[in-house]
Amino acid sequence: MLLESAIEQAKLKKSRLTICWLDLANAFGSLPHDFLHQLFQSLPIPTELRDILTDIYTNSIFQFVVNKELVTIQPTSGVRQGDGLSSIIFNLAAEPLIRCAKAPTNHGFTLFGSLLKATAYADDVALIGSSPDQLQPTLDAMLAVAAKLGLRFNVAKCSFLSLSKGKATNSSLLHIHGTSLRCLEEGESECYLGVPMGTRLTFRPVCDLPDKLTKVADSDLAPWQKLEVYRAHLLPSLSHHLATGMVLRGFLDEMDARCAKFLRFVANVPHTAHNGFLYSDRRAGGLGASQLAKDSDIWIIARAAQLLDSNDPVVRLTARSQLSQNISRGFNGKPPDPLPLSNYLSGSVEGGLHDTRFYRCGSNTWSRARKSARRLEVRIDVSGDESTKVIADDVSCLSLKAVRGLRSVIRKRWTISLTNALHQGRVARGLLLDPSNDIARLSSHRTCLSFNEWNVIHKSRLGLLPLLGNPGCSAPNTKCRRCKVDAETTSHVTSHCRSNLPAIGRRHDLVLAEIVKTITRAGHAASVNRVFPGSTLRPDIVISSTDPPTIIDLTITFDAPESLDAGHARKIEKYSCLGLTLPFVIGALGSWLPSNNAVAVALNIPPAPWRRLRRKCRLMAIQGSVSIIHRHIRGHGDDQEANIPAP
Repeated sequence: MLLESAIEQAKLKKSRLTICWLDLANAFGSLPHDFLHQLFQSLPIPTELRDILTDIYTNSIFQFVVNKELVTIQPTSGVRQGDGLSSIIFNLAAEPLIRCAKAPTNHGFTLFGSLLKATAYADDVALIGSSPDQLQPTLDAMLAVAAKLGLRFNVAKCSFLSLSKGKATNSSLLHIHGTSLRCLEEGESECYLGVPMGTRLTFRPVCDLPDKLTKVADSDLAPWQKLEVYRAHLLPSLSHHLATGMVLRGFLDEMDARCAKFLRFVANVPHTAHNGFLYSDRRAGGLGASQLAKDSDIWIIARAAQLLDSNDPVVRLTARSQLSQNISRGFNGKPPDPLPLSNYLSGSVEGGLHDTRFYRCGSNTWSRARKSARRLEVRIDVSGDESTKVIADDVSCLSLKAVRGLRSVIRKRWTISLTNALHQGRVARGLLLDPSNDIARLSSHRTCLSFNEWNVIHKSRLGLLPLLGNPGCSAPNTKCRRCKVDAETTSHVTSHCRSNLPAIGRRHDLVLAEIVKTITRAGHAASVNRVFPGSTLRPDIVISSTDPPTIIDLTITFDAPESLDAGHARKIEKYSCLGLTLPFVIGALGSWLPSNNAVAVALNIPPAPWRRLRRKCRLMAIQGSVSIIHRHIRGHGDDQEANIPAP
């Protein structure tokens, strides 16, 4: 942020600025152990820790087996890479180099009242000054210090940018041991900490995501494993670029289109699947993925808020000063008092904050945050004396948790979009009745679904199966291909088709057996599918160990909330005359009516066994329904199937 701000200010004020990016060759492997011993002795640390560190870097021996020979190596330099302490030890050892860069001989660059001389992250160092001639003595001094530390600069990877009157110039050069460093021309950039730095501050990152998506799609991984690789590895690989806020949106839109195609392939759904399915909450049956374009906006907003709250006084002062300057320039140097910081960042156009005022201000962290906040309908509140707050919908979070908070908001919006879909959102509305993570587990790497079940479940929930009565199907006759009675829909196939009644009964009995097993393990006596004394009704389960007896009757119906509620009401109406009736209602595609939990309360079933029962019942219902769907669509002896168009 500091380097970006310095470049922007130099261009705006047409002042002189030189930034030299230095690369240390094999930095972590070059520090002599003798020097590290001296470092440990000089540090004000406990004696025990000092002895441990000294022992680690004294007479270390590494042995390797090469073919059939044992090769022994005794290193005398370098810190142990992969060790949590290594980076700290390296930073302490390289401290003399940074102090040299900030010596009085370096006049630095004045940025909003703060004097910038150098920035560093481990072995990546940026030296800042006004001109190459002024910076050369400091660079020579750093070379001498580096030599004493056993370090050397890789001249081929070092470069510098020199600005004069707001434009890049190469009138003067920087040298290392007589070799000229590469000077950046107008439009060129240097990759510093993974981010291109130069006079143009937007970029299209070098990305192999499309190739990786193709490789993952073509691999032998299970579909849920491919989804996990995408969510946990491929998307985060771009987070560092997105956090800079300078990635071109055209690139993000292109990547989002490729990612959406990959997600549909993995979930085995057609292109007509609702976009909300790809990005909505997994508890609603969605895939829980993130859009790169929206994720970029989230990172831009979070980074802006974090800069305003930075613990580093220089960063915090620079951030607030640059933000204030942006607003002042928009008002031609006559801004209102107090400055409308929150309204500006939140994308408001009221109070004279219309966009035309700020076109000439150019693009920087704050203008990008303003646009992102408007796109996501987010408010960035910097009015209080405490930390900056990021507010969206019903979520308010501090800057440090802004990414997580805004992602949850975006995911909730996608979930609402999916559930509001008239046809494709019916099952999602039913799945959301239960707040547990059972359904989310089924789309994770811990899923218990088989390949066949995975390939059908998502299309079934979205109503995209090749059924004659589903929306989008162009068949002239929508009657069920099996029973020839009602319209052939997912609800009809899984719960009502007369030809499927034997399979529906088997699904019911398997789930019922699991419920009875849990009840009996809890110490209750139960009769199953017996005529209730004094009546002709046969409830599924009668608990005789309670007083009065408790009646439990299972129904597996379609997952739409209205279907689940209707199933519950039917059981109450039918069996309430016999005594306490507790309907047990499960959706054919995994929904769970919260009123089922009354059974656990009434019978004192502990939470752990009840959680296992809930997950198993939902899984068995899904497995039974998928089996029914397969048999219904791919049954033998029906010539009509070959002519059924997909929706």
